[in-house]
Amino acid sequence: MTALRIFNGQSPLAYRPAYLAVHPFGEVPALVNGDVTLFESLAICLYLADLFPEKHLAPPPGSTDRGCYYQWMLFAEGRIEPVVMEFYKHAQRPAEEQANTHLQEAPAGQRVRLNEVL
Repeated sequence: MTALRIFNGQSPLAYRPAYLAVHPFGEVPALVNGDVTLFESLAICLYLADLFPEKHLAPPPGSTDRGCYYQWMLFAEGRIEPVVMEFYKHAQRPAEEQANTHLQEAPAGQRVRLNEVL
């Protein structure tokens, strides 16, 4: 990796053809490293952990800990992130909508279940 470019995903730059070639939805994150182009955060994390084994970002391939590593990485992406995003979207709503208890029920129920698992 020779350059790091950071930009706001809400930027009009995200919808230019050059960036859409990197991320077809014009979102962040995205990574271009030589011939490798990735646009999902979990894929980027797994790729970087394997690319830099000396940094010990993940258990070594073939180790008994590698399965748990995959499990919790996928759990974070598939279970925790959606709940966090629901809370984020709720916080972005106008105050009168935030007070609506119906809109609070689903994320709160998901949070309770996550707390039980974690």
